[in-house]
Amino acid sequence: MIKASCSVIIASGGKGERSGLPYPKQLYKLGNKEILLHTIEKFADIDFVDEIIIVSDESILDYTKELCGKTAKVKKTIAGASLRQASVYEGLKAVSDDAEIVLVHDAVRPFVSSDLIKRVYEGALAHGACIPGLIPKDTVKKYENGFVTQTLDRGTIVLAQTPQGFRKEILVSAHNSAAEHNIICTDDSALAERIGAKVYVTDGDEENIKLTTAHDIELSRAYPGNPAMPAETL
Repeated sequence: MIKASCSVIIASGGKGERSGLPYPKQLYKLGNKEILLHTIEKFADIDFVDEIIIVSDESILDYTKELCGKTAKVKKTIAGASLRQASVYEGLKAVSDDAEIVLVHDAVRPFVSSDLIKRVYEGALAHGACIPGLIPKDTVKKYENGFVTQTLDRGTIVLAQTPQGFRKEILVSAHNSAAEHNIICTDDSALAERIGAKVYVTDGDEENIKLTTAHDIELSRAYPGNPAMPAETL
């Protein structure tokens, strides 16, 4: 495999209002370890990952620095912004100058596999931009004002996951353009699409779930990747 210098931005700035927890959900413990640490370790254990940048909510920045400081590949832990996109932009500014590939991952996807990370990395190397996507199992419909307006062909639709991988210059250009024109998108690949980049889709992973709600967190306790049951809290 051709190796290019790789930086990982872990977006850990969410406050977790939908989780039902009294603290940010990335600090919830699966087994005896915070979700954030489980996620970081998945990337730290991969040989082609050179550095990890953590973008934290400012309210828990000091705690996050202390929590992540013992992981050698975590080079910087910085404060994010109110929106995820702006937080990733701050993380991108902190990436090392010699980085060639940048992976962006949600802190609350702790079950990401090394195979998926590798596929996204290789896809970004080959195509410039790559995301993992799942073909939906359910019928997908558009609706407006409570009524269906169109039934979509689910064979042409994917549900985007993270990590999303990019050649650094593509991601920088995408974020710079969005900031200049005050454009907000829901993920980084949408920003890349907006500037004309072709985004390759690799197979996603059904176990690579995003822990968003209290229900998600409860379900996570039964996932194969969960190191211990029952889960503990801070």
